[in-house]
Amino acid sequence: MPYHSKMAVIAVVSTVATAVVGFAARLIWIDGATGVIAASVGLIGVIATALVTLTGLLLKHSIDSYTIQFQESTEKRLQVESENNRLLGKQAEDRLRVDTALRAVALIGQAKDSSGVHLQRSGALFALASLQQLDLALALLERMWPSDDVDTETAMYLLGRALNAESDRQFDAIEIMKKNIGKMVSFGESYAWPDSFSDRWKADLSLFAREGLIEIIVKVVLAVPREQWNVDYLRGIVVIVYLAMTTDPHPRIQGESAYILRELLQSDIVRRVVYFPDGRDIYFTEMQQKIAAVIGRIEVDHPIDGFRDKMLFSVKRLRAWRGATSTSTSEDEEAMADRNLTPLAIATGLATLVDTTTTEECGADS
Repeated sequence: MPYHSKMAVIAVVSTVATAVVGFAARLIWIDGATGVIAASVGLIGVIATALVTLTGLLLKHSIDSYTIQFQESTEKRLQVESENNRLLGKQAEDRLRVDTALRAVALIGQAKDSSGVHLQRSGALFALASLQQLDLALALLERMWPSDDVDTETAMYLLGRALNAESDRQFDAIEIMKKNIGKMVSFGESYAWPDSFSDRWKADLSLFAREGLIEIIVKVVLAVPREQWNVDYLRGIVVIVYLAMTTDPHPRIQGESAYILRELLQSDIVRRVVYFPDGRDIYFTEMQQKIAAVIGRIEVDHPIDGFRDKMLFSVKRLRAWRGATSTSTSEDEEAMADRNLTPLAIATGLATLVDTTTTEECGADS
């Protein structure tokens, strides 16, 4: 019941109570009999008490209802004000991001001979990534990195951020890395790898990103002749590939990693044991056993989708890289592709070649 209606009811009840009391008093004045007076007084008392009680209850209920309505109205008003403040804050933040992005682009566009230009550009890209402008930062990186307008350390930071973002950004990061393999290696003395990925394998990335990282690892290895590589850095690559083989849930990642790891182990990178960042020590023989088990399982359970053709060609190039066969050329790969071999046939052939090579090496050693 609305507040004004309740107040009207209270007024009516009060008027009726006043009229009853007045009427009863008139009866008392007219009739002087003692019994009638006593009865009238009692009746008046009862009626008056009931009316006062009813009036108090109605008044209390009205006040409570009004208080509740006032509180609800206040809460709604505060919510509206809070939402408006949030929208205003977001608009201000968006304007700040746009302004920062424009300033960053202007800073990046300065002349190449400006003092500290690499540091300025790196700072601008860092700022864009921190302000959730990763798309713009990656687009700028794609144009700047090939021409050495930004250093590799900054590129690795941005690529690490992108790989930890949604799948579209992961795709961009992989494509940028594939186009800049030469920037990721330093004459075999070291190699650059995205931040937070150097000593681990993240199986929660998209399948495309994980397959891309496997391809990039092989390209990084092949970018420098075996004899020019620092063995310590090659062991770091072994750790990454081994983690991919043992922790990734997808059979294709497991199988391709196993093939790659087998070639790396046969290039005299590991003599006895590999030390992992988490404190584990895995011996050479144990790694060989796990590799053989994974390859055998994948070849039986996933003969078609367990290996990609281009990765099998990469395995052949790795074998040439470690000096087991002559260097593979693009003409060789095209010839193999023209033979219409299935992945199973290619994989079986590669496995046979590796086993034969291993046997010959063991015979020569003996």
